[in-house]
Amino acid sequence: MKPLVALFPLILALAAPLASASPVTFGSKVLDGQAPWSASYTLHVDQQSLFSGYLKSVSNKKDNVVIESITLSKGSEQYLFDLMDDEYKFLSVTGDHWVTPGKKIDVTHWGWSYALSPVVLSAGDWDVKVQMNSYSSKFNSSLSGAGTLQAVPEPASLALAVTALGALALVRRRRAAR
Repeated sequence: MKPLVALFPLILALAAPLASASPVTFGSKVLDGQAPWSASYTLHVDQQSLFSGYLKSVSNKKDNVVIESITLSKGSEQYLFDLMDDEYKFLSVTGDHWVTPGKKIDVTHWGWSYALSPVVLSAGDWDVKVQMNSYSSKFNSSLSGAGTLQAVPEPASLALAVTALGALALVRRRRAAR
């Protein structure tokens, strides 16, 4: 029974980095209607982490702000998300619309959410560039998003955990043999 009690803190110590995910937000950017049709953000990563998230475009015209691609880059590392059938693509693209009552006229809003495939990012500052369609005015439009960064355990930590689990299993086996 004692090895099981000793195993509990080890499991908690290993699970803590996996369970904790840091939230990430891409603040709302108002699009001014001027070309080029792109927006940029910076994503700071403290340690190697699994990133997953989404970006959302909102406009008062249907299909006004359609995201064509999102690029995450840092030096020579780059991830390009788009609608093409390649390694990194949008997990899903969903659209919705809603009406905001106004004093004189109701305003219809159109929104598109683009969920990104999870990727492992190294520590540092990543540039996030959003490329949008180019066939309509972007006035009264905005772009925002959110996501999470989840720490990826280092190989040395995993090796130490496996060694500790092996030692506990060996002790238990010897005690059972007595």
